[in-house]
Amino acid sequence: MKAAQRYLEAARREARPLAVVIVIAAIAIAIGYTAALALGLDLTEYWTATIPTVVSVIAGIGVAWWGIRVANAVETAKDVAAATERRRDVLMVIQNELDRSVRELRGDRAAMPREVVIPFLPTEAWRSLSASGELRWIDNPNLIAKIANAYHRIDATTTLERALFDFNNDPARFRTVPPGAPKPQQLLTDALVDQDPKTIAAIDDALAYILQAVDPHGPPYVSAEVAAELADKPEMSGDL
Repeated sequence: MKAAQRYLEAARREARPLAVVIVIAAIAIAIGYTAALALGLDLTEYWTATIPTVVSVIAGIGVAWWGIRVANAVETAKDVAAATERRRDVLMVIQNELDRSVRELRGDRAAMPREVVIPFLPTEAWRSLSASGELRWIDNPNLIAKIANAYHRIDATTTLERALFDFNNDPARFRTVPPGAPKPQQLLTDALVDQDPKTIAAIDDALAYILQAVDPHGPPYVSAEVAAELADKPEMSGDL
């Protein structure tokens, strides 16, 4: 939509010079005709000499204008295609990274009791794209918000995992826990068990939006839970 608006605005700007030339030519013809009448000149000769010249000038300018317009249209189409391709590439990088994270959360991190899994959930691609300004290709604020929320949840999970990892690998920390107080490890584990479903839901939400943006006419995103439910109930798959 934005590209179409830019194209129409450019077309209007390009049409203004031709319109000005046509108006000037019309005024010149009117002035010449009035002068010819005043001087008593042969109007047949006037029209014979003037009209072909004016028409030729207007036609020449029109052809040149259309040539410029076609060239600009081609260039605009190339720019739009390049921007669309770049947007798709950026979204695919983010999609792959989020897909890795959600697979991790549904894989080793789904085991109980909840343990810390190394390496932590990946966010390198998202941070690199953000720092380099590549996110400018994603011109949908709602999509950016969904992706950002997914990474916010991933950061929350990673923060809890790092804290649990530190407690598990630094026995000196235990001495700061008063007798009878809840163990920090248990509190962090409970927090992770509570956080994981929220992180998974946020990632699934972002992946659904990304898939729609990358392939608007393709099938909708289906989470692992929904896929498993459909596998158990094949008759429901026709609803998607």
